[in-house]
Amino acid sequence: MTVGDMVIRAYTWKDWVPGIIVGEDYCVVSLDNDSDNSEKPWSYEQVTFEIHWSDGSISKETSEELEYLVHAYRKHFPKGDIEE
Repeated sequence: MTVGDMVIRAYTWKDWVPGIIVGEDYCVVSLDNDSDNSEKPWSYEQVTFEIHWSDGSISKETSEELEYLVHAYRKHFPKGDIEE
């Protein structure tokens, strides 16, 4: 996923609300159980996306919380007609 992609929420939401990715933010998430240990053996990079939704709201979501609009449309309307 990248800036400009059309998405919807992948989790249950009250309405079918499409949105567009307008920003990305990367951070390193780490688990440090030992404060004397300078190495952080359990870490990963997480990306969050800023989404402007068609209902006027704005939120930050991870890729796990989003689904491409075209994929969701095909899944819910398999006989529908859509161009990529």
